[in-house]
Amino acid sequence: MKFGSAVLKMGALAVALSQLVGCQTIVQKPEVNEVKRVAIVSLYANDKVARADGRGLVKDWPNDMKIQIADEALRIFSREFQSIGWEVVNPDAVIQSEAYQSAFKVEGVKPDSTLGMLANMAQDAYARSFFTPAGMLPIVLNDKEVRTTHMGNVASERDVKAKLANMAKTLKVDAVALVQLDYCYKGGTWSLGGTGAAVMTAKSSIKAVNQKGDVVVKMQDLRECDEEDRSVSTSTTGMIEGNLIFPKSFTKGGLRDMFIEATGASAKVSMENLQKALK
Repeated sequence: MKFGSAVLKMGALAVALSQLVGCQTIVQKPEVNEVKRVAIVSLYANDKVARADGRGLVKDWPNDMKIQIADEALRIFSREFQSIGWEVVNPDAVIQSEAYQSAFKVEGVKPDSTLGMLANMAQDAYARSFFTPAGMLPIVLNDKEVRTTHMGNVASERDVKAKLANMAKTLKVDAVALVQLDYCYKGGTWSLGGTGAAVMTAKSSIKAVNQKGDVVVKMQDLRECDEEDRSVSTSTTGMIEGNLIFPKSFTKGGLRDMFIEATGASAKVSMENLQKALK
């Protein structure tokens, strides 16, 4: 009996330590303690939304719907960052700034030239493969790979960090933040064999780069439909044989609410994890 009790205590201690280590590893101290003012420079999610069991995939979402959802997600994360005591620069001011507009443009190409127009078209096509707010770039900072993609251009990870660091300086913020989201749908409380109700799930990851180029917040890169720490919408929509039923209007109710509810719940989870790590 005593042996069993000791084993249980050791198990509980191991879990507690793993949780503590997990929180600590997502921030770089003491640098992160200097962050008080941030600018969100990227928020994105892949527009290929998979079914949780791998038996379905929805793509080619209407672009206006993707922008609506991403705009709302941007407002949600701006609000949640403020909940942990960080001042957030108005995202519209960030997007419209010269620092933002010039940060990731194709260098050495005149915008009004043929090459410039082709480059803009390629970048626009790349951006359309994501849920991302109007005018905002889907900047992917993947620390696990040697090379990183941003706006369809391939650059070294160091170059991307340097650009982000310079943007932080120009915007006069302590750090710039990048938010990644992953959406995945599954059957709701009343569904059988892929037919019935469907709910949307979301998971989010945050990275932040300071003026020195340090990644002061580094949450894990998201994997498609990863079940850990996923948040679920309260609203539902219809699903037939694993395929979502699209309503005529995306501006209210049903499908749109599912994305927003799952996003809001996921943002709270990420902020709770970040708040724990900051302590």
